[in-house]
Amino acid sequence: MIGLKTIPTMKQLVGAYNMLQSKRRITESEVIRFALWARFDPRLGELLVTKLFRIWQKLDVMKLRRLNFSSPWPQVLAVIFEHVEALIKSSDPAAIEFFRHFKALITIGIQPVSYQSFTIGIFRPAGRNLIERAERSHPFFAKWGFYESEPLFNKAMARTFSTIMDRTTREHILRSLLLKNREITVGEYMEACRFAIQRRQAERDLQKFFKLKKRGRTRNARYSLQK
Repeated sequence: MIGLKTIPTMKQLVGAYNMLQSKRRITESEVIRFALWARFDPRLGELLVTKLFRIWQKLDVMKLRRLNFSSPWPQVLAVIFEHVEALIKSSDPAAIEFFRHFKALITIGIQPVSYQSFTIGIFRPAGRNLIERAERSHPFFAKWGFYESEPLFNKAMARTFSTIMDRTTREHILRSLLLKNREITVGEYMEACRFAIQRRQAERDLQKFFKLKKRGRTRNARYSLQK
């Protein structure tokens, strides 16, 4: 896969930050450019997700599709729109079907990339950070062939989503969490899953996966392996 001809400079990234946080309208070509740059700076991806959540209806969908297909990584914009869809679903349910049609017009025909890290040049190759991200890959990235555990929005925005993480990944995350902690709470498990799981499903997992012992009856009840 051919990448970008040049890596964004710090000055360019700062300029993108300022633009995405302003009230200025961004063009379709800027959407594509900033999406590609998000592989080098995930924080830029967070800002782009928030911006698109607010202005997606003002974009020329066919122009955006054409520009995206001519980019080196059209899958990156698909990842961005997975995040935008989740925000719309949680805050503006009436608009979700319109957005899904919008997203489909842009992403139809895009194939997932060969399995690879979403981020580029941030973590040491084969290092612990990349390994953990591969083992806990968030569904928004995995759908398009990437691995990355940190979604492109903050915790408060992520808490409202439904269960979208598969059972195998959840079980691996829970096992890793129990190896590091003698006791855990439902909230700690949900945070380890980056809130890609509903609380009710998290409670079922804790009772089913390893038959954990529960101590307490409140939302802060603690779970531990039975001796």
